[in-house]
Amino acid sequence: MEASPVAGALVDPGVGAAETRAARFVRRETALRRLPRQALWGAATEAARVTEFYRDYLAVAVLMVAAVGMVVFMLGVGRLIRPSRAQGEKYIPYEAGSDPTGMFGQSNVRYYVFAILFVIFDVEAVFIFPWAVNVEEFAWFGFVEMTVFVSILTLGLVYAWRKGVLRWV
Repeated sequence: MEASPVAGALVDPGVGAAETRAARFVRRETALRRLPRQALWGAATEAARVTEFYRDYLAVAVLMVAAVGMVVFMLGVGRLIRPSRAQGEKYIPYEAGSDPTGMFGQSNVRYYVFAILFVIFDVEAVFIFPWAVNVEEFAWFGFVEMTVFVSILTLGLVYAWRKGVLRWV
């Protein structure tokens, strides 16, 4: 064996200088790099990708099964250890802190008005928050729009206050 022009490779005397081991290796690696990945490993790469895809969903499925299992377990344990004595007071309807009457009784409108006012001002907060986050983007146009919006809601609040709707009697 004698030294080859390729760094550190040995030339086999039976093969020409062009066919050194290093030259064959470089040629083979260059050809392999030009092939697409699927041609090199075939279905194994696709199967590995699919397996990884399902592995991600398997974790979600395991957590869902664990969550459902915990709920069923807790409800089952609760059913086993709770007292099961029938009491007549348990079965009467609860009407906002007042004793129920025997016949159908009309609820006071004040409860519904308070609920509607709460929803109105809750929605106001939902609209004001995104505006406050992006106030610089909207500039003066956004400021004027929000001023009009808050003014209309303030007028509604003043109207409800003057009508005595906010008084809890």
